[in-house]
Amino acid sequence: VHEMASLFLAGGAVRDMLLGRPVHDMDFAFSGTEEDFVQRFPHARKTSEHPPIWVAGGFEFCPLTGGSPDEDVMRRDLTVNALLLDDRGRLYMHPRSLDDLREGVLRPVSTCAFFDDPARVYRLARLAAALPDFSLAEEAVEQMRETAAHGLLESLPPERVCGETLKALAAPRPSRFLSALERGGCLRPWFAELAGCSDIPAGPRPWHDNSVLEHTGEIMDSIARNSGLPAGKRELAVWMGLCHDLGKAETDAAMLPHHYGHELRGELAARTLGGRLALPKRFIRAGAMAARLHMKAGMLEKLRPATLRDTLWEVHTMRLHEEFWALASADSGRRLQAEADAALDCILRVRLPEEKRGQGEASGRYLRELQCQTLAQARRAEGEQT
Repeated sequence: VHEMASLFLAGGAVRDMLLGRPVHDMDFAFSGTEEDFVQRFPHARKTSEHPPIWVAGGFEFCPLTGGSPDEDVMRRDLTVNALLLDDRGRLYMHPRSLDDLREGVLRPVSTCAFFDDPARVYRLARLAAALPDFSLAEEAVEQMRETAAHGLLESLPPERVCGETLKALAAPRPSRFLSALERGGCLRPWFAELAGCSDIPAGPRPWHDNSVLEHTGEIMDSIARNSGLPAGKRELAVWMGLCHDLGKAETDAAMLPHHYGHELRGELAARTLGGRLALPKRFIRAGAMAARLHMKAGMLEKLRPATLRDTLWEVHTMRLHEEFWALASADSGRRLQAEADAALDCILRVRLPEEKRGQGEASGRYLRELQCQTLAQARRAEGEQT
């Protein structure tokens, strides 16, 4: 068999197989030159130069680092990912791979692993969220701090940080993405809005007894664990949880532990953070809306009919009803989805009389008025029943 035919299942797929976890993404490494690989896979498409990555048949392929499997595993990011499986079932690994898998430790493969590729800092944090039973080795935390101190994170392409962030949002414990970055001093520059939030009280007692960063993490984890949302919607709702209290980072110290007006401050912060990460526009809009409206959502039953209508209508027209009310439920500690569903159904059943249609903005204003009246009537009827 020609050298170019040597393919290896690499990294996370092998790790998950050894842990008995479902394998979702399979990446491959190949020996030989890139020319050999293209000869074998003529329809392959190159998607990255540094590192060189090829896509064929829906899978990613990259050349072995150092030219051999033994050298490759010594140049990967973490010991638990320093694994290669060839087509004959032979396993190549870092000397500490199996021990760290057994003991549940996330450890860089070498003292320069993060210096060689600073984006590995965010991959480590993402794996902390994906593998909640794994701990960070002290040398991992120390290397994160050194990487940040040398200013190596600033020049990363935003799409690389974005990719790890989106995967972390879909993880079982997304809060660990932030706590790992905070512990390693790596919230700046990409998550600068959250830097320092571990020292800011989330709010006055008895509503809060932790920091803004801890509270944010709790909300993210609650959404991931309890929302029941399908993949796609769930990570968007978790992102909204990350953004909802960003405005508290800018509260005047003299006002603490209160955070009056943090909703409007948070809207701008969420847009800035989402833009810096080059997140999809839907995420940026959702994060900004979560920051601005989450306090109203927590007072759903106390809102005036007009305010309730406008809140429901905006969330509905942005097609974020399930995600937003999952956030609101997590933040308030109450299940608000059913109440929000009933109120939304109430206004969606309102129809304009024939003579009020086709009048542009005037029709819109009249429809809003009818919807507000309907909500008020429904609230009065509910009050009479109780």
